[in-house]
Amino acid sequence: MYRVMHFETAIVQSGYNIERVSYGENLKIARVEGSIPYLKRAVINGKVKYIPAQRLVRWDDRGKCFSLRSKIRQPKYDLPLKDIVKTLTM
Repeated sequence: MYRVMHFETAIVQSGYNIERVSYGENLKIARVEGSIPYLKRAVINGKVKYIPAQRLVRWDDRGKCFSLRSKIRQPKYDLPLKDIVKTLTM
């Protein structure tokens, strides 16, 4: 459905990182694993501080985001693949 170029462009524009790309039949993308940077809240010496951390996720062939080790959906981090395809074809 979508090519690797579309996934790479969408992930870079969104500020995410690619770890692994898995292919299915006919060399179509089955899923993409990666990480999302976020600020984790922590209390250090009685003060609230935000520490940079990585959230491990995966995207399916349609750009929908899931937690890496479970089936929990993360719609907040879906990839805008339709918009990328439109801009690349123009």
